[in-house]
Amino acid sequence: MENIKFENNTDSGNSNILAIEDSNEVGRIEYQLTTTEMVVEHTEVHPDKRGTDLAKTLVVKALDFSKEKNLKIKSTCPYAKKVLNEIK
Repeated sequence: MENIKFENNTDSGNSNILAIEDSNEVGRIEYQLTTTEMVVEHTEVHPDKRGTDLAKTLVVKALDFSKEKNLKIKSTCPYAKKVLNEIK
């Protein structure tokens, strides 16, 4: 995953963190922000990247962002909820 860059986009109604490799999106985590919390709604990785911990890395990036912004983190995404319960 050393060639993958992460871009956090908070300027739209659907905020996300994208995983970019060689100018191609290979994964994403989508979330909504309120003044007090971040709600993770969806996590997705390209089929070629499944099993590489990319999805988990995206959840960790979201958690780091929520901590940086002093926001409580919740998830409606089953995968992200599972990972957050493991690492929180």
